[in-house]
Amino acid sequence: MAIFDIRVLDTECPLQCGSDPGVFFKHHEVKKKQTYLAHCESECKHFTPLVFLVDGMMGVECDAARKRLTSRLATKWKQTYSKVCGVVRS
Repeated sequence: MAIFDIRVLDTECPLQCGSDPGVFFKHHEVKKKQTYLAHCESECKHFTPLVFLVDGMMGVECDAARKRLTSRLATKWKQTYSKVCGVVRS
């Protein structure tokens, strides 16, 4: 079983203005993992933080989860990866 926690961030807010998106994503992914990872592991569940910016950009772990989900769905639905990728992104 997998647990996903979604966080949508606004880079235009005064506290975050001018931050590098890579550092921005990493900080929030680590913060979510510090909060929830130990509890999820004790319950034998996989935890992935899904961090997005309001403009649609996604963090490293979120992108990896999206690619894995797309791959699994493409196999299950017997469709091409690119077709399923469009469905998942929308």
